[in-house]
Amino acid sequence: MAAAAFARHGIRRERARHVARLRAAASLRLSVASAIRGLAVRSTATRRCVKTASGLIRQTQRLLPVGERDLDGGGEATTTERVVTVVEFLATFQGMEAELEADMEAMGPEHERLLRRHDAAVGAELAEAAALEAIPELPPATEEEVQLVREACRRVLSDLVVLIGFFKAVANNLRD
Repeated sequence: MAAAAFARHGIRRERARHVARLRAAASLRLSVASAIRGLAVRSTATRRCVKTASGLIRQTQRLLPVGERDLDGGGEATTTERVVTVVEFLATFQGMEAELEADMEAMGPEHERLLRRHDAAVGAELAEAAALEAIPELPPATEEEVQLVREACRRVLSDLVVLIGFFKAVANNLRD
């Protein structure tokens, strides 16, 4: 009876360990999935910003050609100032576009890394679920089983104390 109770206790503990591992694996999978969604949001926002920067560059480039009518109406100094201002805007927008495109390129490897982590997390979760299914689900221990397991543990601890005392005595005899 005590051996059977102890075996059932072991099964319950093993099942509890696998339940905890399954929860940890599911938590990791959800965490990585959240990071992937966050990266997708960042990627979409960055793509929109690149599109906006490209539009600003095109608009600024349309301002650059200076025709004869500009030279006749405002004078050379005004035209030069306008060209310098437009070129400065163009450089700013092109710098923004380059930074955003670099950010987009950096997101590629990060996305690949997150996908690998997600696949590993899904694999771990499936493995734990399979291991958990292989362990029978037992009803909670009865008070009698709990008492039997406690008594068995006390006896094992008592036997260990005796065994340790024996080894100490043997070690002392060997030293003498």
